[in-house]
Amino acid sequence: MSLNSTQSPQKIAITTIVAIILVLGLLTSCKTMQAQEEKAPIRERILERIQQRRNNRDLNNQAGISGTITLQGMQRTYYLYAPPSYRSNRPMPLILAFHGGRGQGERLAQTTGFNDLADREGFIVVYPDGIDKHWNDGVNTPGFDSSIDDVGFVKALIDEIGRSKNIDRRRIYATGISNGGFFTLRLACEMSERIAAFAPVAATMPVKLKSKCNLKKPVSILMIGGTNDRFVPWEGGQAIKGGDEIMSVVDTFEFWKQQNACVSREQVNRLPNNAPRDGTQVESSTYSGCRANAEVRLLTIEGGGHTWPGGYGQPRAVVGQTSGDINASEEIWNFFKRHALP
Repeated sequence: MSLNSTQSPQKIAITTIVAIILVLGLLTSCKTMQAQEEKAPIRERILERIQQRRNNRDLNNQAGISGTITLQGMQRTYYLYAPPSYRSNRPMPLILAFHGGRGQGERLAQTTGFNDLADREGFIVVYPDGIDKHWNDGVNTPGFDSSIDDVGFVKALIDEIGRSKNIDRRRIYATGISNGGFFTLRLACEMSERIAAFAPVAATMPVKLKSKCNLKKPVSILMIGGTNDRFVPWEGGQAIKGGDEIMSVVDTFEFWKQQNACVSREQVNRLPNNAPRDGTQVESSTYSGCRANAEVRLLTIEGGGHTWPGGYGQPRAVVGQTSGDINASEEIWNFFKRHALP
């Protein structure tokens, strides 16, 4: 049998078809890679939603309690979480966590991850709800009722929780974001005899509250704010159209230094850039040497938005960049546990 040196027409056709398939495969692969690059932000949003669903499942699996209090003829609601390690014969610290405007307590629980931290560290956390999803923070906000007694609600809530849980009365703390952060600052002015330390996030002092802030005792304050916050301007001014003027973040920091008569020089240091791709960095500024061992600290989130650093479910297109360099909940708890009422 002799070998034919030329290929048959059938073989040529098959070879051509295979080559075309390979080329089309390469082109499709290139287009797919390009599409993946273009859809990177979409992927980030999908991952955020997946994490949010996980947080929702975690929250549903945790044994929280929903409760109500009647005040001013209105039912006030809250969500309370006590960790599995809670025992009625051992007092636990209590954190009051206030949501932002248009928010609600359970959503803040998801954003902050405080429940998981409570499991690890051993504290109770309560997430109250504002009337119409708003807190009477001392700032004139168009469309909201300034007669709502939210300070009275907080006092009644602490008493209510104290009847059902063994809370450490010397270690009650308050934190909140945005409208809840402004309200936290109001509580610092009005409830320093019952709350040991305060941590407002994405909030500053209203100018008119400055003259009304009569402390009963020195207070420890941790402020967390982003320089690119479009809702609470870093330099102060008017946060809401038609609303009251607010102080800058730095002026608010200095105000609390003066209120606590801090004498030490400001200590400034940059924290590790744990998430270099998010475009933020964190600077820590601290005043110590204050009356009654109070402490005033500011965490500046350079490039950060109107967010809870290290938190979940915060859409960048709406609130700006969330920093991954720190976990605000952990920073706040580490600050709180250094301070207690006498």
